[in-house]
Amino acid sequence: GSSWGGHIALLMLAREMWAGPTVLLCPASGIVTPVERPEYTLAALKKKVARLPPEVREKVLIVHGDQDETVPLAHSLELAEALGVTPRIIEGGNHRLEITFRDEVETLQSFIDEMAPNAWVEPNPS
Repeated sequence: GSSWGGHIALLMLAREMWAGPTVLLCPASGIVTPVERPEYTLAALKKKVARLPPEVREKVLIVHGDQDETVPLAHSLELAEALGVTPRIIEGGNHRLEITFRDEVETLQSFIDEMAPNAWVEPNPS
């Protein structure tokens, strides 16, 4: 998920509703947290994801631009530390990663290939 979608994907991981490979692009966790939902704060999410099984945590890829003016890079670094994963920091990348990410497509494709090697199935010509 990207931005708010990344936050939703992280919530699904934290609530153990999803345990599959997860790509978080500049996840917006910790940006807007309803006062009545303290479990959605960055601190609460970090605690929850840190307790996930290693086989779930190791399947998370966090990608963030170092020039993101919407979501602080520090948030992704904190999440990566809690998960025990190495984030992919995109030099010169803004929140949308639209230009700089083109060079990083191979990183994303490699992650997908590693996590789901049989995901790309050629259609059966009939």
